[in-house]
Amino acid sequence: YIFKQKSFQNKFNFTFK
Repeated sequence: YIFKQKSFQNKFNFTFK
């Protein structure tokens, strides 16, 4: 649950960057 959320945030951050 938290792991999936972290992955999603990481992907979002990568795309935003």
